[in-house]
Amino acid sequence: TASTNIQLAMNEAMDGDEVLVTNGTYVLSSQISVTNGITIRGANGVRNTIVDGNDSVRCFHLCHANAVVEGFTIMRGFAQNGGGIHCDHGGTVRDCVISSNFASNDGGGVWCDHGGVVENCTITDNSANDDGDEPSRALHRALVALTVATPLGDLVDIGSGRGRILKLLASRAQRAVGVDIDSDARRFARAELM
Repeated sequence: TASTNIQLAMNEAMDGDEVLVTNGTYVLSSQISVTNGITIRGANGVRNTIVDGNDSVRCFHLCHANAVVEGFTIMRGFAQNGGGIHCDHGGTVRDCVISSNFASNDGGGVWCDHGGVVENCTITDNSANDDGDEPSRALHRALVALTVATPLGDLVDIGSGRGRILKLLASRAQRAVGVDIDSDARRFARAELM
């Protein structure tokens, strides 16, 4: 059965079903909740199937370990955690572009809470206000451990956001440069780093 509303189609699907979403830009007024083990797929890929949170709602909330979101551009989502996508106790996000999302706490683009898999996705220009969740802090510790014995030389942080990686590794580099398309992120990073 065809539907013009993604959430209504999701509500009708059962475990193991696949929901194909046709070309278009879907501007949301509420998040899309995937509560069972289904695959929701952009029928013709990321360039043609766009889910837009309109800077007001999260795009996807995966609430099932076997839930799969595949082949979408996921943009302009907003939430406390996981502005673009919240993987809540599992789920898989595959072959997506996750861009220009915001979280007031953690996980601007994606927030995986107690599991979740992100595969073959482009994650760019997302931001969050908090100083990072435990996985972020673990990543920072690992980066320091990997670079402690050897100077870095030149460091370029592309999509530097708030400048956390620059701040973390600049003392180990001969020269460190951050690049970000978002003028607000650049301004914030400059203030943090100076």
